[in-house]
Amino acid sequence: MQKQVQELLAAKQGAQQGSERSRGVDSGKNTPGTSESAHTLLQSQVAVPECVQQAIHRSDSVLAAKTGRYAGKSTYLVVLPDTHDSSRVTAYVVDAACVLRHPASPGKVLLKQSFAHP
Repeated sequence: MQKQVQELLAAKQGAQQGSERSRGVDSGKNTPGTSESAHTLLQSQVAVPECVQQAIHRSDSVLAAKTGRYAGKSTYLVVLPDTHDSSRVTAYVVDAACVLRHPASPGKVLLKQSFAHP
């Protein structure tokens, strides 16, 4: 899982840098809308459904996310900053079955692991 987290964060960082260069944006400047528009251009980032966010019990900004499979189940891999150490990230693997439930209910965290931020 650590390799997937590192690849996901590296892809996101590369996409952000590429979109900023193509628009002539200096990443050191705090231009209104810059970070928001950079995030909307990312294709490696998937929207995190409400039931997945509820399973994680955190409201801070998602660093990266993608869909995949874990233990034979459809899942979301969600990467957030570590709450105790800014040099680390915490990755959550959440069962995606909650997306299909009506009424919606929080998903189930299948795996939670902390890694050094690449």
